[in-house]
Amino acid sequence: MWVEVPKIEHKRLLEKTKAKESSLLQKHVAKAREIQANRNGQNTLNSQISNEDITIIRLSDSAKALLNQAAERMDFSPRVYHKILRLSRTIADLSGSEAIEDPHILEAIQYRPKEII
Repeated sequence: MWVEVPKIEHKRLLEKTKAKESSLLQKHVAKAREIQANRNGQNTLNSQISNEDITIIRLSDSAKALLNQAAERMDFSPRVYHKILRLSRTIADLSGSEAIEDPHILEAIQYRPKEII
């Protein structure tokens, strides 16, 4: 259940958001938080999963291979590796996926800050 966000004209970015769009997004986020609470324990978001408990996160085999390949190529520290994993889990929750798949890993990696040369 991936929710595609429609493209918006740049000039509309400074306009007030429609309440209908905001409430739909709010419901979507609330559902993802409910999924996290049911899986991780009450009031525990993916960002709060301990390093010991991070092993319970389900990844497809290809997503695991992709994450490990990216970590090696981009020289992720263990901290960054776990952050990418937690963020991927949240992205998967928002899309309604039980396991982390390749697109979730790729989206999380893309949010990493770029080095300035």
